[in-house]
Amino acid sequence: MELEDIRPRARFTDRSSNTLFHEWRHDHIFEKAGDGTRYVDAVTFTPALTAPKLQAVLTERFFVRRHKAAAALLTPDSRTIGVSVLRVATDEDPA
Repeated sequence: MELEDIRPRARFTDRSSNTLFHEWRHDHIFEKAGDGTRYVDAVTFTPALTAPKLQAVLTERFFVRRHKAAAALLTPDSRTIGVSVLRVATDEDPA
C-alpha cells in the first residue's frame, strides 16, 4: 500500500494492488460540516476476479458494515445521514 495526496485534517489516499484488485484507490476525505466533520470514503477499484459485479457489491457491503460498526461507537446525531453509492466506471467515463 502507498499513501499519497496527504493533507492533514483534510484527506489522504491509499493505493495498492493485490489478489482481489488489480487497482485499488481509497480516498479518505474529511470535510467541515456544521459543528462536526463529514467523513467520506471514496473507493475506486478494478476487480481481479472473474465476477466483477459480485465483487463490487460485496465491497460496497463491506464498507456499509464497517461504517455501521464505527457509527455505533460515536455519539448519535439525529441530523446525520448515511449514504452508500455504487457507481460503475466505463471506458468512456472512467471517473
